[in-house]
Amino acid sequence: MEVLNLLEILEDMIEESSKMPLGNKVLVDKGKALELIRDIRIGLPDELKQAEWINVERQRIIDDAQREAEKAIKDSEEYIKEKVSDHEITKKAEENAKEIIRAAKEQGKEIKEGAKEYALEILKKVESDIGKLNSRVQKNMQELRDFEM
Repeated sequence: MEVLNLLEILEDMIEESSKMPLGNKVLVDKGKALELIRDIRIGLPDELKQAEWINVERQRIIDDAQREAEKAIKDSEEYIKEKVSDHEITKKAEENAKEIIRAAKEQGKEIKEGAKEYALEILKKVESDIGKLNSRVQKNMQELRDFEM
């Protein structure tokens, strides 16, 4: 992630800067620091777009799973109608259809749950990364504000 790399560079720049006597302050190249902060701001929208894409993709996966389950149910119903002519075949068809419907529903549920868990994991990671980035940027901005010449 470019933003994380930029934050690492900013952090390294602060760590490697000359220290001020009697305190925890350092001298930082204002131009370089502001340039890095601008680059971080430019990079942040990509992170947010990625989170939005993940959310859309999660919904697409859930919708696909729902369509697959509905198609499996429809296919099962058509299969049952074709086998109505013979009582024994009808019984067998009903059993098979029920099993197909159950399996399709279970598969659809598993796909939905898997997609939901995956999307939540990704969103939590993105949220965490953005929170860390925001915290670091706020801290660095405050240090820059507190810096006295």
